Amino acid sequence: MLSPCSHLARLEAESIHILREAVAESERPVMLFSAGKDSTVMAHLALRAFFPGTPPFPLLHVDSTWEFRDLTEFRDAFAREHGFELIVYANEQGRALGFNPFEHGDRYTMVMRTDALKAALDQGAYDVVFGGARRDEEKSRAKERIVSIRNPGHVWDPRQQRPEFWREYNLRLSKGQSARVFPPSNWTEHDVIEYALLREITLAPLYFAALSRRCRTERRLYRCRRRPERVADEYRRRIAQAADGANAPEEITRLDKQMSALRRGIGRLNDGYAAGFVEKDEFEPRVTGMKQRLSHLQERHEVAVRAAESERDLCLIISRLEDFTAKASEGLSKLDRSGQREIIRALVRRIEVDGAAIEILFRVPPPTAPYDPAPPQGPPGNGQQCTAVRRTNLRRDDALAAPRAGLRETHRRLQSHDPRRNGRRSPAKDRPLTAFSNGL
Repeated sequence: MLSPCSHLARLEAESIHILREAVAESERPVMLFSAGKDSTVMAHLALRAFFPGTPPFPLLHVDSTWEFRDLTEFRDAFAREHGFELIVYANEQGRALGFNPFEHGDRYTMVMRTDALKAALDQGAYDVVFGGARRDEEKSRAKERIVSIRNPGHVWDPRQQRPEFWREYNLRLSKGQSARVFPPSNWTEHDVIEYALLREITLAPLYFAALSRRCRTERRLYRCRRRPERVADEYRRRIAQAADGANAPEEITRLDKQMSALRRGIGRLNDGYAAGFVEKDEFEPRVTGMKQRLSHLQERHEVAVRAAESERDLCLIISRLEDFTAKASEGLSKLDRSGQREIIRALVRRIEVDGAAIEILFRVPPPTAPYDPAPPQGPPGNGQQCTAVRRTNLRRDDALAAPRAGLRETHRRLQSHDPRRNGRRSPAKDRPLTAFSNGL
């Protein structure tokens, strides 16, 4: 039950007053109807405004040819139940050309919605058009008056808008002008939903088609009770997701925020242009610049993501190498001299020492080096030749900084410490230093 002193009762009275005033001053009024919650509540307000008769105007629906089936069925049933005349208009030329929102984007919105709406209004010669736009929806709609005057060609000119003192609305129109009237202009989304519940207004079933988050969670918990191991898997998955989000580089996070803001801005600009609040001369350069900026940000985002993935992979490689080295050192330290000697004999074929350079020929098959297109070829046999340096100034801190510099940079620095690079001669050929492990 709606209390007569509530704010919803005042909003309802204001909307009914606007509807009656506009109809009294118009010759051919029409109400836009999309079967959404706002237009459905506005149509119910029209029924209450002209009860016990029927509203003296038809419902106009602009079919974009990509409407939900539940909405079209609800639209037809609503008009039939309440005695409205329903007019459905579609851009048949755009339908024949195959315009769709996936391939044509903003062009589809302009051709199948904006241009189609203007053509439908021109075809019906309507002078007053009722719409369900609210001021709290978007910034471009917040500046709209309840009665918005459109010049010939459905052009919105801010200098032609009229003051609205003491709820007095000027609907006098010159030749070629029309008026867009928004009865629920001062409503909020919460007011619309609350009013629909209190007045028991039936909304489109699409609003209630999907399961709520609570139902999905209860189903997931029921499956986890039947299989307890799923609880541990879900726990580990969420920890991994939280760790990935916490470790995301600041550059990627900043670019994500900028791209989200640009997408929202493009969407608001498209809505403003579709509603006629933004002129075409202003819309096209603005949306083109925003799309170019978005494309540039997407390219930078891809580069940052690839760099983060490379750094993460390098950290993983180095951590595995360190773990292997620590385990190997720990295992060797537990053996006596004879055991260590046997292991060396099993792994090493030959060791050659020349001053500060040590050349080792292993018996282990050489691993694949993905970063080296031409791995060094050893002497005949199933061995691998490795050149090491006895004395080096490379510290462990430099090795830990390898993820930042890159694996190739570390390889170059290791080679720069080779004394043979400084003019000393060695019987071994000049081959790159190769680190390997049979377990990696």
